[in-house]
Amino acid sequence: MTPGLTARALLDATRAHVEEVQAALQEVFEAMGTAAPEALDSLLAKQARLESTLEAMGGWDEAYRVDAVLEGVGLGELDRDREVRTLSGGERARLELARVLLESPDVLLLDEPTNHLDLEARRWLEAFLQDTFKGAVMLVTHDRWLLQAVCTRVIEINGGALLVSEGGWDQWQAHRAQRSVAATRAAEKLAAHVRREQAFIRRYKAGQRAKQARGRASRLERHVEANTVEVPDDEAVAAFDLPVPPRSGDMVVEAVGLIVGVEGTPLLDPIDIDIRRGEHVGIVGPNGTGKTTLLRTLLGELPSLGGTHRLGAGLRTGWFRQDRTDVDPEAAIWLHVRRALEEGLDGPVSEQAARNLAGAFLFSGDMQDREMGACSGGERARAVMAGLLGRGCNLLVLDEPTNHLDIPSAQRIEAVLGTQSDWPGTLIVVSHDRALLQATCSRLLVIEGGALTNVLDVEQWLRGRSPASEPAASPEATARVAPPKSRRTKLQRMTQQGLEDAIETIELELGELNAAMSLEENWSDPQRMQAITDRVNALQTELRPLEDEWGARADAAE
Repeated sequence: MTPGLTARALLDATRAHVEEVQAALQEVFEAMGTAAPEALDSLLAKQARLESTLEAMGGWDEAYRVDAVLEGVGLGELDRDREVRTLSGGERARLELARVLLESPDVLLLDEPTNHLDLEARRWLEAFLQDTFKGAVMLVTHDRWLLQAVCTRVIEINGGALLVSEGGWDQWQAHRAQRSVAATRAAEKLAAHVRREQAFIRRYKAGQRAKQARGRASRLERHVEANTVEVPDDEAVAAFDLPVPPRSGDMVVEAVGLIVGVEGTPLLDPIDIDIRRGEHVGIVGPNGTGKTTLLRTLLGELPSLGGTHRLGAGLRTGWFRQDRTDVDPEAAIWLHVRRALEEGLDGPVSEQAARNLAGAFLFSGDMQDREMGACSGGERARAVMAGLLGRGCNLLVLDEPTNHLDIPSAQRIEAVLGTQSDWPGTLIVVSHDRALLQATCSRLLVIEGGALTNVLDVEQWLRGRSPASEPAASPEATARVAPPKSRRTKLQRMTQQGLEDAIETIELELGELNAAMSLEENWSDPQRMQAITDRVNALQTELRPLEDEWGARADAAE
């Protein structure tokens, strides 16, 4: 970092291109004052080009544009005369992002741009890239909401090959599933052919048909080489189920009039919190508003500045911290996992058990012997998460758990801790990862303007709308309202035979479409695969209520 370089100087450097265009435009205006009539057309065309360029750069009001971008990335209150080297890592990353955006390049390359952005800044960046930035964008990111909002094409690196998918994140998932199904079926078909041919070769490799068997062996070798299909790697998502934790008391965390702060300075208004066993609660808010301080106070690591709070009985707490300063850099990955398990389970754990768990979190072979200090940020996070989740905790506290995790690892955490999972423990998550919050949280505690608000409609809030909110107490007393009575639906009026015939018809067509997916002329043609997939999705949508009605009748008959 250049000594003495201030944030203001760094930002001022982005004005050079704008000032060049402004100066060129001013020259055109001056030339128009003395130009001959025949030269005006050329000058007017040049004026239009320069004004278009200037508009793409943000127009004449550059100071306003700088303020807007800094506000967008969460640096609206930044002292621009501070030296850049005195800023925190997150502040420097956001300042660098602002600098790049202000340069208005033709092509914008972004590597994990949301890593240090809070939710509001992430929403702003998505809107900026969608509505304001006019150039091309190429980004590397694990932020699935950003991928879906911004990208019109996804390039996947898999097995040394580049696979291109038109559309955003959702379309990429669908295309990848299509390729996986088609390739798997092609591989199964090839395997069946190989088994038949090998059986013939073994049977007739000696005797009168030995020559024929040798010929078939040669043809089989060529056939396998020509028809082998690479099944897409599912990113080796960890196959892991959480151990069943001991049951805790019904009350897990309770606070009344709690005041949290540091060095005697309150960060939030007095708050009431009530978290019950089995709840999945997210804590969200802008950077620097006290989310981690709130966690540390609730868990007893920091003293409160007022009010009362307590933890419930029978808690076995696992805490995933942002800093992870307790990691021994010289410990091998498997040894770190074993130590973490022994600390939580209060007993010896075998090396093999620790290695098995490390393997479930994508560490295989010699990689398990790598020292923690030599691991990447994502690898360390996975190792820490392995040791934490394997301890049988009934209260899991995760502070920004996916910051350094790849998408498959994050999805596995969502699968085992999600609101639809069978895990019976209590979860508290601090995160800006909207996909994680959506998958794992049934309500949010939102910090805004120094106040803590309870939000029940998680997805609505995450998408930036304004749902109704309540005080931060548990929503357990929400009344159950009986649905209004209605006439029998069309499905309910169908005969049992008609219902079964409709299901059979759809299933037959789905079978034909699934078989078509394995044909090379289909899976190698994106348009054909999209048409097949659209039809499969439509049929599955049509099938689901039929199956639900059939199941309801079967249950009623028992």
